[in-house]
Amino acid sequence: MSRDRTRAVFLGHEAESLAQQGEIDHGAAVALRALVPARRIGAIRCIRQITALSSTFRPHHRTSGVDALLGAVDFAR
Repeated sequence: MSRDRTRAVFLGHEAESLAQQGEIDHGAAVALRALVPARRIGAIRCIRQITALSSTFRPHHRTSGVDALLGAVDFAR
């Protein structure tokens, strides 16, 4: 469980960095990969991290993968 949490946090930071670099589709995919285990193990801080990050992706909702991420975030709330 600790390993999953660490991985989710790492992926969350990677997704944020990708989004800042303009790699929206890749960043959304990585954020989704972080959110899935975070939800599974109940890692609230990780879920909050990705939820907060989702506002960065929201304006790009038509970009590949972003809708899936936003749907998963909305489901996680």
